[in-house]
Amino acid sequence: MVKNKDNKIKSKNMFKNKTLMILAIILLIVVVVASGFFLYIGRYRNAFALVKGTKIYNNELYYETVKQAERLNFLGYDPLSSDPKTENARKIIIDYAKEKIIAERLYYLMGVEDGFVASEEEVKSAFEEFKNSVTENSEDPEKDFQDELKFRDLTERMLKNILKEEIIADKEKDKLTESIDVSENDVKEYFVEWGSGYGANGKNDDEIYKEKYGKIKQDALNMKKGDYLDVYSKKLVESNKDYIFMDNVYKKFMRWFYEDFLGLSVPDQYKAESL
Repeated sequence: MVKNKDNKIKSKNMFKNKTLMILAIILLIVVVVASGFFLYIGRYRNAFALVKGTKIYNNELYYETVKQAERLNFLGYDPLSSDPKTENARKIIIDYAKEKIIAERLYYLMGVEDGFVASEEEVKSAFEEFKNSVTENSEDPEKDFQDELKFRDLTERMLKNILKEEIIADKEKDKLTESIDVSENDVKEYFVEWGSGYGANGKNDDEIYKEKYGKIKQDALNMKKGDYLDVYSKKLVESNKDYIFMDNVYKKFMRWFYEDFLGLSVPDQYKAESL
């Protein structure tokens, strides 16, 4: 009787131990799967878009937005402003920056396929040029530069990667426009429209045209190439739209978390976008 009782206790303990072991294994599997899932979606946390399998991050988009704002001399944006004109201008700039950065990534990928590279010297030169542009007239250039990087959510390494891509993309664009030229008539038409930007200093248009002809011709050529690339970029994005994704698993998870789990409205940064 005692042996039978002992056997029953042992069997019960063994069953309990096996049950605990199975539960522990199941829990471990759940933890591993959950960790893998969150690690996977975490890779897309700061991704703005996917272009041919490559990520474009939010800080890259912000870098491009600031660049376009500087190009258009729109630097006084107040995020608390309720001025409709200011808000509309900001939206136009951001939308253009989104289109621009997607096209630039495609140019970069084309450049890589064509064998273009950015040398260390080219990246270093572009880096110093950027640094000088944001610290001009600064009393403490290094501090102001680091503050600028922090403001843009960039590290020096990230900035160099962005500049490297820009260099390769520019080489690809140079290849695409190398056959474009301007005629004498093109230069004259350009000067008629934009001649006021070359200054007068007491000289008439003919004198200015002769004196600054080299620069005027180059500017006319740059504009013609720019116009060509604007059209080409739209076609490039359109032809690759099946490989461009503005949504990702992290945004989808956050939409579920806010909307279905918490019952709250979804923040703008997690909403699905389309081209």
